[in-house]
Amino acid sequence: ANCFLELIIAGADLGLVNNYGESAVQLAKRSVFGSSMASIIKQAIVTGTKIISTNLEVFSLLHFVVGIGNVELLQMILQRTTEDISKHDSLGLTPILVAAKTGHAETF
Repeated sequence: ANCFLELIIAGADLGLVNNYGESAVQLAKRSVFGSSMASIIKQAIVTGTKIISTNLEVFSLLHFVVGIGNVELLQMILQRTTEDISKHDSLGLTPILVAAKTGHAETF
């Protein structure tokens, strides 16, 4: 988990994929610390780190956070982000639609 946090803090682009089409976030979710992803993202944000993704269809911080329903983290992100809240992910969903689909409409 600390290695992934260090990658984010160092400016790793979470929108990149490997030769198999897998992103760092997808790989991390499948690892032993997959359940700690929200905590890792929160730690990065608290340190003032800008979460980088050059491809919002691969990884969007807003889509990720509303998908897990973490209201506190969403509020922190909305105060610090310039990411367009109406952007679509790879499934064509906006963050608000992701929240509704995952049963976390209360995050908005």
